[in-house]
Amino acid sequence: MHTLNNRLSKRGQKITAITPRHYLDFIQHYVTLYNEKRSDLEEQQLHLNVGLGKISDTVNQVEDLRKSLAKKQKELDEKNEMANQKLKQMMEDQQKAEEQKTASKGVREKTEGTEKKKLLRELSR
Repeated sequence: MHTLNNRLSKRGQKITAITPRHYLDFIQHYVTLYNEKRSDLEEQQLHLNVGLGKISDTVNQVEDLRKSLAKKQKELDEKNEMANQKLKQMMEDQQKAEEQKTASKGVREKTEGTEKKKLLRELSR
């Protein structure tokens, strides 16, 4: 500042005097700016911390859901296996019933055939 004042005085221009009042105003302005910037940074940090907290919660929820999904998938596989076994058993039972039906139909036809023969014999006598 002294250098600037010396140059200005050589040119014949007005000299700027710096008083303690100017220096105190400068310090006050610096403190105000410092506090504003600090407040802005604290707000940003708070905002980021809230965001990180939400991300952390989401990660935990996803992990819990994956565990739950794995458990449900295991249960589903067990239920599918049981359903497939029941279906297989039903198909076997149906096949046995078809075989029994065919066998009983054959026996019925034989019985009817022998009864018809007996009836014909009796009628022919």
